Amino acid sequence: MAEVKTLPEKLVDEIAVSIDGQQFFVRNPDAISALDHMYIQRSMSRFGILLEQEFNTEDEQAEVARRLSRICRAVLAAPEEEQAKLTDQQRLKIVDFFVPRLFQQTPTGKAQKAETESK
Repeated sequence: MAEVKTLPEKLVDEIAVSIDGQQFFVRNPDAISALDHMYIQRSMSRFGILLEQEFNTEDEQAEVARRLSRICRAVLAAPEEEQAKLTDQQRLKIVDFFVPRLFQQTPTGKAQKAETESK
């Protein structure tokens, strides 16, 4: 009989962010909702458009701040009062860490895609 192995509950190590000496964890990509995933994906496209412009209006700069704030609320397991303490630069660092993990291709994902295509 084949040995059955159990997988850990979380497949990716969590990373902690320290805010005023307290640690809060950046969620694993599989722990966010599908709507948050789609919002992050749309936001990355929008950030690309804004970065290509030579000048951004005050409204566009405010839009970036709002999007960064919403993304951080989705990916950082911290209460609202702690989230409010973050600067846009700190939020950007959290987003820069999280986004590549969200869109990273895994060997299992590739295998599942290949398996689906062969049917």
